[in-house]
Parts: sequence; structure tokens; C-alpha cells
Amino acid sequence: MDKTFEKQHGKQHIEEFLEIAQEENLHLKISKCVFEAKEVEFLGMIIGKGRIESLPTKTDVISTWEALENLTVL
Repeated sequence: MDKTFEKQHGKQHIEEFLEIAQEENLHLKISKCVFEAKEVEFLGMIIGKGRIESLPTKTDVISTWEALENLTVL
């Protein structure tokens, strides 16, 4: 797909969103807004590239757990 078309299509979605937000009297803090990003971080997740992944900092503790020796350790 043509990147120019994709960019224009994305801008249309942003404009529609901003119009609806204004109609609904929603206020946005521009310093917290991110437009045309490949990925965004939201609620401890990385969203982008058609995927949702956990932040590595949230899963590091689990990946470094020691292996259990027996079930009574649970």
C-alpha cells in the first residue's frame, strides 16, 4: 500500500477523533498525546506492529525465577 495514502488515511482518523472529542467536550493534554507512532506504551504493555506485548521490565522477575526443586516449595 502507498505510504502517502496510509499517512493521509491516518490523519483523517486523527481529525475524526479530535472532532468527536471536541463534540463530547473531552479535553486532551497535548503533552501526553502521541500521533503517528509505530508503538506506544500503555498500562504496562507495548502496543504496535499489530501486536500487544508486556513490557520487559514487567516480565523480568518471572524469567529470572529459580527452577522449583519439588512441589512443596510452591
